[in-house]
Amino acid sequence: MKRLIVAASFAVLAGCVSPGMGGMSNGGMANSVQQRQMQGDDLIASMDAAEAAAKRPGDDALTCDQMQAEMTAMFQDPKFVATVASLQTQGEQMQTKAKAAQAGAVTSVLAGTALGAASSFVPGLSWLSGGFMQAQMASANKQMESVNRDSDSLMSGMSEIMPQMMRGQRLNELATSKTCAFLNQKPT
Repeated sequence: MKRLIVAASFAVLAGCVSPGMGGMSNGGMANSVQQRQMQGDDLIASMDAAEAAAKRPGDDALTCDQMQAEMTAMFQDPKFVATVASLQTQGEQMQTKAKAAQAGAVTSVLAGTALGAASSFVPGLSWLSGGFMQAQMASANKQMESVNRDSDSLMSGMSEIMPQMMRGQRLNELATSKTCAFLNQKPT
């Protein structure tokens, strides 16, 4: 299930990638897909290692109070809190960029369609349409470079807190099996 979630998140992060058109290169986009796949593999490896480390001898003997104390200390750690806040900010920024890129893409598609239609009626205008398409591809490659930088930072942050997340999950599972009362308390 976890691998499915990671795979789905990378499918979303990878965005839309189209095959190259004749005479144009989408090397930046192809590299982006490869980079997403490598990041996904790295994140899965990080998750597997963190999950294995989350299981400690004596876990089954922990009391509800001990689990609550460990979880509280772990999730209130200033470094953890700062990383989570940074990831949230990065995610919001990536959403804003994606919305702006989507709006620009719609405008470009409409302009490209109009130009393509006009070139079928005006002799010699097809060279302008081809140039427009090349400019669109160059712009998309530039956007992918920015997406790659953002995703690198996001994946690094996720890997950084993976041990705490997996330990928290382990403790939550144990607390659930022991029906610990603290799980039903509202956070303060």
